[in-house]
Amino acid sequence: VDPCHVEGTVISMANGTTKLVENLKVGDILDSFDIKGLSDNDEWKSFKTNAMEFKAPKSSAKLVKIIKGTYKNYQDINSGLTKITNEHPVLIKRPDGEIFFKQALYIDTTDMIYVNEKWTKVESNETIHETVNTYSINVEDEDVYIADGILCHNVGDLQVKVGL
Repeated sequence: VDPCHVEGTVISMANGTTKLVENLKVGDILDSFDIKGLSDNDEWKSFKTNAMEFKAPKSSAKLVKIIKGTYKNYQDINSGLTKITNEHPVLIKRPDGEIFFKQALYIDTTDMIYVNEKWTKVESNETIHETVNTYSINVEDEDVYIADGILCHNVGDLQVKVGL
């Protein structure tokens, strides 16, 4: 798994404060959601629901692992809303109401992302070719957290791998 969040990403903490991703420490308690039908690790790949059934009550998750790396490019979604590496899973909603996780590279302007607990239209998703410091985080028991206001999924079995 490649490091996911570009340095400077704002992570929401369970106590209502925020921290930059590079300042997180193992043991920190992050803001999270308990999403019906979503449990551990790679299940994000097959998770699907729809707007009528989607439930995401607030929860919290403990940071259990953080890995620093570098990456040679990233996705800039909505002109600086978030900068995230291309493979990272983000919860999206399609125009037909279907909700699932999509890797950042493939998010397009027909998608909506869950920002500050509201569905927000994706206006742009640009690939930026620049080497940046990045961070992967793994949280438990919930496997989702809030980065730059956006609901993101962590990825299990984090291993260091340097950029594409």
